[in-house]
Amino acid sequence: MNYLDQFCCERVKVPLPDTDLPMKTVAFRAEFNSGEQMRKVFLRHQSLTSRDFRARFKTARGMDAVLRCLQQTSRGA
Repeated sequence: MNYLDQFCCERVKVPLPDTDLPMKTVAFRAEFNSGEQMRKVFLRHQSLTSRDFRARFKTARGMDAVLRCLQQTSRGA
């Protein structure tokens, strides 16, 4: 994964569970070129789609769940 993809992916992970904005809007705000690009990068980096990430952590509701995911990702990288 290139640096820019990783940067954009990290940038979207924290607000994603707490917003109901369309994925396309979230993607553009995180500086992806499209919702599809964000989905592919997210899948490659997180092993799940951005939509699945949102659903998983929206039910967990809270930064603790997101932080655990970030810590697991940084250990596996």
